[in-house]
Amino acid sequence: MAPEPPQFSNKYTMHDYEAAEILLMMSRSGPVNYDLPPAESAPQPRRPGAAKAQQTQMPKVKPEPVRPAISRRTETTTNATTTVTTPAITPVARPKKRKLEEADEDDKVQKVAARLKKRKLKMELAHEVDRLLKAAAKKGKASRRQAYDESNKKASPSEVFARHVKLTLNARSAEKSDYAAFADAVLPDNRPGIDLAQPPLKHAVPEPRRLEDLGDITGLHPREVWLCTQLAITADTYRCQKARFFLGLAIFVEYNYRALKDGEPGFKIWNVGKSQCQLFNNMDVNKSSDLFQAFETWGWVELMGKKDPSTKHWVVSPNYLIRFPEDHRRRLMGEVAAFEAENGGKRLAKVA
Repeated sequence: MAPEPPQFSNKYTMHDYEAAEILLMMSRSGPVNYDLPPAESAPQPRRPGAAKAQQTQMPKVKPEPVRPAISRRTETTTNATTTVTTPAITPVARPKKRKLEEADEDDKVQKVAARLKKRKLKMELAHEVDRLLKAAAKKGKASRRQAYDESNKKASPSEVFARHVKLTLNARSAEKSDYAAFADAVLPDNRPGIDLAQPPLKHAVPEPRRLEDLGDITGLHPREVWLCTQLAITADTYRCQKARFFLGLAIFVEYNYRALKDGEPGFKIWNVGKSQCQLFNNMDVNKSSDLFQAFETWGWVELMGKKDPSTKHWVVSPNYLIRFPEDHRRRLMGEVAAFEAENGGKRLAKVA
């Protein structure tokens, strides 16, 4: 017999009846748990500072490390049992600025290498040209210089004759240190007891470039040894150049003496100075210039001509005429005349 429906009083609403009907239907399908969930509590008013306290109690989040950029493309890896699809990691691209810097460095290296190669070629070319010029100069040195002297209209007779003297001395020996070839030179007194002042030099060689060994200095005055040190020349080179100069000086004394004696019209005495010393010698012209400066400081050279107080005529320095005997001067002049006759060109040597 079916149970009778419950009787409801009028104090219940329609919603109460509907809820009871739902419970009845549920009881027919199985046991019913009549415990209803507790009603939701009403929102409680918040205390001041509650939100801030809640934030401070929240756990700190550990930052995750920055990982390389991952391409959107994926790679599929197949194992023995499963197939795993993972993102494909692309390598980090090299910055464009670094590539440009490396390209600039490579370009600079190539430019430097090209400049070094070009400089090397220039140096090799310069050495080759210098070698060819030296070979040509050695082959036709005397003839070419004489041709220059004779064809140069600006060259004075004094300069041309000085070059003839130089070539005459070179015919004996062109070596810079062969003083034995000029042993007949009449040299000034250079005994150690003589006081020779220190000459002013314009072309002294710096100390690092001076010679450590001057060779045999026997017979040289201490001041002459000092001069060799300052000019960075050996003692033999000094002896050779010194002898060449005083041979040339004796020849010029003879020329001036003959020209004045013969009464050559319009003749002016040819003096001997630094220019003539450079022509007589065959070493560096600057060193020859300082060599003459030393000789002048020591009183070994003077003006070629002087006026006779009584006659008012020019005469060769009496000191030179005494220092260089006449037979010595005439023999040297004859040597120059023989050279001019053999090689052609102007004949300026004066022989009796």
